Amino acid sequence: MVIGVTVESRDKPTLLEEVYSRWGLTKRGLPDPYRSRFKEFVEVLHVKYFYNGDCPKGRPRKEFSKWLRRVREYINDINDIESEIAEKKREDS
Repeated sequence: MVIGVTVESRDKPTLLEEVYSRWGLTKRGLPDPYRSRFKEFVEVLHVKYFYNGDCPKGRPRKEFSKWLRRVREYINDINDIESEIAEKKREDS
C-alpha cells in the first residue's frame, strides 16, 4: 500500500506529502507527539473503520466532521512545526 497526503500547494513538500510503502515507516519518521496522534488515526480510521467495518452507527456525519477537524488540525500542526524548524535553520545559518 502506498500513501500520500496532499495539502495546499507549497514551495516544497511537507512531511506528510512524503510517500512511504507502509504506515509504520510514516509513523517512525514523525517526532512525538505527532507519532502517537498518527497512530491513533491509523488505528481508528484505517483499521477500525475501513478494514474492520466498525463504523459509528446513527451519527456518521458528526463522526466524519470530528475526524476531519482532528486530521486538519494535525496537518496544520505538522506544517507549523516544519516551518519553525526551517526558520530556525535559516537563523542558525
